[in-house]
Amino acid sequence: MTLFSDDLILLLSVDIVSSAAFKANSSSEMGRLSWVQAFETFYQRVPLILNSERAKLQLSGPLDLWKSIGDQLVFLVRPHSAEQLEQECLAFVRGLRQASQELLKQWGFELHGVAWAFVEGGDNATFRFQAPQLSGGTGFDLIGPDVDLGFRLVSFAPDGGVLAPLSLRSLLPQSALQMRLIGEADLKGIELRPYPLLQLHEVSSP
Repeated sequence: MTLFSDDLILLLSVDIVSSAAFKANSSSEMGRLSWVQAFETFYQRVPLILNSERAKLQLSGPLDLWKSIGDQLVFLVRPHSAEQLEQECLAFVRGLRQASQELLKQWGFELHGVAWAFVEGGDNATFRFQAPQLSGGTGFDLIGPDVDLGFRLVSFAPDGGVLAPLSLRSLLPQSALQMRLIGEADLKGIELRPYPLLQLHEVSSP
């Protein structure tokens, strides 16, 4: 395992599967109001479920919403140890699965996501704003290749599942989670081609 850094940022992205098709079908079948209500449920329930799973693992500190990008919510955590990093990812895997099942039953769509971590700085840049609304409410934005990688992966995540980049493997103790290869894909702007698609699973899960 690589040396853990106190400057590590963990991003957790939750995305609605096939949201454009869902909105189009809902608008044609039941009118605009139905998908608006569905998205309201998504915005409200996902943070509550994720924080509930974090509470079960006795994780302290805030789970900040870094960005809201239409049908995608991106949360930010600053874990202080490799063990906390794995526990945050475990809570995310459990929470996303639960939220996906709930929204599938209620509205007919599922969720998928990505968990990825990188050291603040390095090849990435942090921009801070005086007006919080410019960055979606957090007052800062992150730009760089490590940030881009997670956004490139999200569309390949399986329904109800969470992908992670290769770099996360060296940071996780892998006592509670394991990474399984489920495929490969060419990712725009990523030199390694094809890029392995690694799904996070609980060690105890089949």
